[in-house]
Amino acid sequence: MHPETSLEAYERVSPDMLCDHYKIILKALGELKIAIAEEIAAHIKAADKNMVSRRMKELEGLGYVFKPGTKKLTKSGRNAFQYSLTGTEVTIFTLPERYVKGETTAADYASQIIAKTKSGKAIQADLFNNQK
Repeated sequence: MHPETSLEAYERVSPDMLCDHYKIILKALGELKIAIAEEIAAHIKAADKNMVSRRMKELEGLGYVFKPGTKKLTKSGRNAFQYSLTGTEVTIFTLPERYVKGETTAADYASQIIAKTKSGKAIQADLFNNQK
């Protein structure tokens, strides 16, 4: 059964699955060097190219990837930004094994990180300070 809403899809993403997505995408981008999300999705044979797009935004907020400012046409003919690795050593932190309703989720962590960025470049000091 496929999720009917984005919220249902989000609720099905476990912390381990999220970390696995990050690792697979970063490995693929390392091999491709520069690519749009659609190319990365094709490279990893992802059934859902939108999943890759969502993870790219999260990885950009985390400082692992960046947009060098170049664009490439997608198969549908629209312009899409290309991504490249930042060159930093990639360490994906391990999230809690399971979440209980009301606990901080992976999306909450990602939102906090993205909120503490300027133009896609993470502010390293205070990145996780002031957590609630």
